[in-house]
Amino acid sequence: MAEDERNDEFLKISLSDLKFERVLGSGSFGDVYDGEWISRRQQVAIKKLRIDASFVSLKERKDFFKEMTMMHRLRFSHILNVFGVCLDRNCLAIVVEYMSLGSLYDVIRNYELPWSDRWSIVSQITKGLNHLHQFQPNPIIHRDIKSFNFFMTWGAQKSDHRFIVKVGDFGSSRFRPINYRSTTSITSPTKSYSNKQLEDTIKCTETFAASTLSDQAFLDEDMAVISTALTRNQACKDLAFRNSDIAPIGVTFLSLGLAVNCTLTSLDLSENSVEAVGVANVARTLHDNSTLTTLRLNSTKMGDKGQLQIIADQNNGNRAIGTRGFNATLDYITSQLEQNTNLVIHHEYFTVRNSIVEGIPQLQSEINGLVTNHVYRTDFTHFSFSSRANFDWFIRLVSIPNLGCQESDWMNAAVADSVAIVKRGDCPFTAKSQLAERYRVKGLFVYNDGTAPDRFQPLAGATTHFNSTIPAYFLSYNLGMQFVNAASDPSTNAGIIMNIDVKDAEGIGNICADTPTGDKTKTIIIGSHSDGVSDGSGINDNGSGTVANLVLALNLARLLQTASLNYAQYPYRVRFCWWGAEELGLLGSIYHVEQASLASATIESGRLEDYLLYFNYDMLASPNPNFGISDSVQVPSGTPEHAVYATDRITDLFQQWFKEQKLPWTESGVGGGSDFVPFLTSGIAVGGVNTGAGGIKSPDERDQYAALMGTGNAGIANAPYDSCYHQQCDRITNVNPSAYEKVVKAAAYAIEHVGRLDGLEKWLYPQGRAKTPKLLDRKQLYNMHNDTNLF
Repeated sequence: MAEDERNDEFLKISLSDLKFERVLGSGSFGDVYDGEWISRRQQVAIKKLRIDASFVSLKERKDFFKEMTMMHRLRFSHILNVFGVCLDRNCLAIVVEYMSLGSLYDVIRNYELPWSDRWSIVSQITKGLNHLHQFQPNPIIHRDIKSFNFFMTWGAQKSDHRFIVKVGDFGSSRFRPINYRSTTSITSPTKSYSNKQLEDTIKCTETFAASTLSDQAFLDEDMAVISTALTRNQACKDLAFRNSDIAPIGVTFLSLGLAVNCTLTSLDLSENSVEAVGVANVARTLHDNSTLTTLRLNSTKMGDKGQLQIIADQNNGNRAIGTRGFNATLDYITSQLEQNTNLVIHHEYFTVRNSIVEGIPQLQSEINGLVTNHVYRTDFTHFSFSSRANFDWFIRLVSIPNLGCQESDWMNAAVADSVAIVKRGDCPFTAKSQLAERYRVKGLFVYNDGTAPDRFQPLAGATTHFNSTIPAYFLSYNLGMQFVNAASDPSTNAGIIMNIDVKDAEGIGNICADTPTGDKTKTIIIGSHSDGVSDGSGINDNGSGTVANLVLALNLARLLQTASLNYAQYPYRVRFCWWGAEELGLLGSIYHVEQASLASATIESGRLEDYLLYFNYDMLASPNPNFGISDSVQVPSGTPEHAVYATDRITDLFQQWFKEQKLPWTESGVGGGSDFVPFLTSGIAVGGVNTGAGGIKSPDERDQYAALMGTGNAGIANAPYDSCYHQQCDRITNVNPSAYEKVVKAAAYAIEHVGRLDGLEKWLYPQGRAKTPKLLDRKQLYNMHNDTNLF
């Protein structure tokens, strides 16, 4: 029998000769099993193709068999061995050698890799690719180079390699003609090569393969030689520094952290990576002379549905706490951190009185004997932390004069056992609800004031005071005026029925992720809130901050893993946090600060005394943006002076970056509006940027921005920064990619600057700081946050 015929016979494996054990993984073409080739008593991996074999024609079976025969003949030390194929009527499967460590992706996640291992891995991969390129009579281009398609096992005891690496998964491979001018598909192709990409791929792998032929290439003194050979080779540069998913050296070499002269500020946020908001795509590629402030976000993805929008759409259009959308958001953040970084992840859980309603709140009015059912979200919304209500008959409606901010407004209105209606303005909603509860109302209506285009509709996300016990609705301006007029005329006999059911209290989560390096007693924190309000997907507020924080975390983790070669370690631990329940009163960040202040707090979990400063990122992609820099112009009462001084230093740092970029900025007092408040009032410096919330861009501000950015980039005067703030329309289409890119770059600059600064604590607090500051209580912080002039 001829050799070819013997090989063909060898390739055919009966389904009955295979034992399928556990599933190792899944891909677009099928599932991979740990299995046994029974007749040979050999452990194998079995890739069962996701194809209905009963519909595969005889010709297609023959073509498949012919292609697998060719792959079986690709015997090489760094090519995954194909033992055979199963062509059973009910199953198409490929049987390959079993690699105990899984893929390169798994190894990178689970093992610390010294530089000798990294060079060894890259060398073996490149030799495997080069063998494919040289295969006769038809050289092969792999075309699906990624860490999932390189398979690894332990090297022999006396081997030069701690790991053995083999190239596999040729689902997108192509024959390479000698002249490079055309290609022939082995199986269904996914994306075509251009001639230039094909030539670059071959030349680059040949260059690297030639430079690593000697075992001595793994020694430290030879690493620079190999690095120089690669980075000076134009074909390698063209592949490595182009947005391409087919560059074997560009992706493989750089993904192992072997970039040249990289710094935190020039990470490429390219479209082949994590898509979350739809404008931010997390970097997988490093560039020459890169620094974290030259983050490049791919604005062309704006029309796509980002991951957080997908999560909202799959969960009733919402990501508020207590919803599946919020929990899915936390799962998404956690999975990205676990799969792409070596950061140390912590989860915190705390109980929150729920603001999520069961069913649809009801509102009926009776005026002059006419009963009307009003429409939820069109005519009214519920306050967060509204209590339950189940009126069985109409309750008297009473109008409160003078905006209801003074005791006298309520004292003279005889509101006990009635539903009170009061106009928005002059004081926080929390003050109005406290007075309403004090004067024993049955229910509270606050109505919008109609003073601006965004102040006619009911406001979602408005919050009653801490531990409120009354049901409360926010009304549109038109319905509010109708009710006020009716209540002012006793002859109308105006009455109200309110019905609202609220879920019970439940556990909510924070996520924090720490760099494994740096002094844990000197920690820099970067935070953003991960929840939205009960109306809308919460993409600008605060999907934009959530994703920016994730982008920064993934990229910093990646860069710090290259520190021994070309990126200096920070002397400080960096902690990234995602807070829950910000929209209900900063509850996640307040809980974290409370826990960090306890005597039982540990260095690992975080002690307040170890926190040097806190960066906060909330609403970074407003459609009519300004560039708001947090400053100490408006700080909460009781903030320690040393924290005010240190905050001014961080403000100066951000202003410096905007000046260097020739960009305008706007002062944005920290006030009480976002998660920096519990840190600042505890004596910790804060800083950050934002692009505006529900406030109005003035003509002066528009003109200031036009002077530096041009009229077309200055936005619209007399319009809200975000007209969808806390509305259903806060979706992926509600973000400004250009503004988002700029503020994320500013955030990156600030992290890198303070992370590299010697003596950061002295720079921030030259006169020292109190290590055990007096904390404001939760009620004070909660009510401070819910001043509606802020976030």
